[in-house]
Parts: sequence; structure tokens; C-alpha cells
Amino acid sequence: MRDGDANTKLFQLDAQHKKRKNLITRLVADGQIYTNHEDKARIVDDFYEGLLGTCMDREYTIILTELGSMLLTWLILSSHSQKRKFRQQLSNSLLGI
Repeated sequence: MRDGDANTKLFQLDAQHKKRKNLITRLVADGQIYTNHEDKARIVDDFYEGLLGTCMDREYTIILTELGSMLLTWLILSSHSQKRKFRQQLSNSLLGI
């Protein structure tokens, strides 16, 4: 047998083993065994939703690209009064005033 053939067979056996190892064949939840893919997906989703919570709508959104340009403006401003005025404008824009 040539070396390439032996290595290919070894590679295929290793790949098959990893596939079997990464497969979740069943989940147990509330004392019941689930083997159906959709049921397993729902159980995993429910678990992580309970662990992490759900996404909530936020009253305010920070746009990071705009924030970056505002910070650059802040660094360019030289006098204390300019920075105070800019800080007030920034607060007003973030609060939607």
C-alpha cells in the first residue's frame, strides 16, 4: 500500500470520529429524552435565553462612527470653554434635545 493511501484512510477515520463526537444525538430536558433536531434546537435556544435573557428594545442608540468623530473633535478643541460648549452640545444630541 502506498503512503498516500494509508494517510487518506487515517484522515477519513479521524474525520468520521470528529463528526460523531460533535453530534448531539439526544438531549434530556424535564426528564424527557429529545432526539428530533427541531426539539433539540428549541431546548438549546430556551436554555440560553434563560441564561442570557432576551434582547430588549433600547430607548437610545449610540452610533459608534459618529461618536468617534465627536471624540476626534474633542481632542482638536484647545480651550476649556470650547470643550465645555462641545460637551453640552454632545449631551443634548445624545438625549435628543
